Amino acid sequence: MKQDQLIILGGGISGLVAAYALSPHFKEITIIDKDQVGGEAVRPGASQGAHLHVLLKEGQNILFKYLPELREMLLQRNCKEVDWALDTIWDNNSGRFPNYCSGVKTISTSRRLLESLIYSELSKLENVNFLKDFVLDYGEKGVVTKNNGTYSSDLTIVALGAFNNLKSNLALKKEITINLSYRSVIFKAKELNLQNELQYYYQTSPDGKFPGGVICPIEDNKYIATIIEYGNKISRNDKNFESFIEKSREIPKGHFFKIIKNAEPLTPVSIYMKKKMSLYSAKQKCLKLIFIGDSLVSLNPSFGQGMSVALLQIDALVNMMEKNKFSVNRFERICQRIICKPFFLAELGSRSSGLLKFTLDSYLILAMKSKKLHYLFLTQLHLLSRRGYND
Repeated sequence: MKQDQLIILGGGISGLVAAYALSPHFKEITIIDKDQVGGEAVRPGASQGAHLHVLLKEGQNILFKYLPELREMLLQRNCKEVDWALDTIWDNNSGRFPNYCSGVKTISTSRRLLESLIYSELSKLENVNFLKDFVLDYGEKGVVTKNNGTYSSDLTIVALGAFNNLKSNLALKKEITINLSYRSVIFKAKELNLQNELQYYYQTSPDGKFPGGVICPIEDNKYIATIIEYGNKISRNDKNFESFIEKSREIPKGHFFKIIKNAEPLTPVSIYMKKKMSLYSAKQKCLKLIFIGDSLVSLNPSFGQGMSVALLQIDALVNMMEKNKFSVNRFERICQRIICKPFFLAELGSRSSGLLKFTLDSYLILAMKSKKLHYLFLTQLHLLSRRGYND
């Protein structure tokens, strides 16, 4: 039986997908966002919206489960399907991962295009409404907003991202300083010196000794190039393209620089900085309030886990609704199971020293010589093992 009212706070990808996936279970859904929701031409998106966003394989599986038509929409915009072994040149300080047909494939797109396509499909649903307003608090009577008062509902989902006003309902379990920075530029594919690869990645050093970078296809025969660095505070001077090119020279092996050196940028240099990873749990377990995505766990973005973790949470929520087994406490338990492994992997990959760091580096060296070990690494990276996610 359908419940009456669902309120979703946040009109980003996780909020939009949650609304679409849960639309059969509620008579009316209202999405509240401080910006006008409406895709690439309207909504500014998140602070890192101009940068590379990776939808991992399991996240893509879930997205296409609820919105199967998105696959063809993305392909029509000339988005590339990339095999993370066959089509990817992946270097690090110790060598290069093997190239073979892994079957771990994802369709590469910009966040803004993906968000706009999801919004386009969601706007066709008659029971979904959009409200532009700023969320101030959640009280006894429901959601409190800046302009339009208080809204009550049968369930409220917080998908506001890492910087939201409802942290008083959460308990901080763990926080790790990473001091990560992104610099991103978009190029035309035809201007890049690409060989047979569709995607290039050089793994950055968490100790800050050298930067890393990724060059990845997006829609309309374009590529986004992102330089990733730990421990370096970016200044205004770093926003010019000349600084971007000079920094790209510092990425070891020279392959990143070789690909972009003769290309003209289509966009200015965009900068994004993230200081910390954070892991939360629900503190005040209100019977009508739950958290998903970056609102609950804020990860190191260089591992691309954020969107996929949110989609795993949404899928778990829908499964509970379908089986009439939903409760806030049960959902919180499952969410903690979902986020613990991605957080551990991101923490491990962000370490600059220690036994665990040594163990990971040793494994990756072995994976450079073994397709089997590399494939196991890819399956864990792409969150393809879902054991323990059910209650």
